[in-house]
Amino acid sequence: MSVVQNKHFFSSNIENHNTDTRQRNNLHLPQANLTIYQEGAYYSGIKIFNNLHLEIKNVTGNLKKFKIALKQFLYTYLFYTLEEYFNQTRIMYCITKLLIILVLVLSFCQCTLYRYSMIVHYVLI
Repeated sequence: MSVVQNKHFFSSNIENHNTDTRQRNNLHLPQANLTIYQEGAYYSGIKIFNNLHLEIKNVTGNLKKFKIALKQFLYTYLFYTLEEYFNQTRIMYCITKLLIILVLVLSFCQCTLYRYSMIVHYVLI
């Protein structure tokens, strides 16, 4: 929550380099060698924010909508540790990618089956 309220203290990846990547809208995670810094609020806040779903990150401009989306996400997925949160978000990201690929394959197969059914229909008539 504090990351969204204090966005002016953080920089995004697009501000730090000009390369157009998938993580361009994520907050820039500074290099940290000390464990005490990595466990601090600033560094941990960036890591937690960057692992949020894109739908939640897209409503950061409106604090009320962000709170509602974040509460709904946290009520849906119960996390007991940060490690569990990071692992779960990685798994959900992979599942989402697999579902997108599956939908694309099925839509291609459906188009192909439709074409074959039309050919068979014309041949039989």
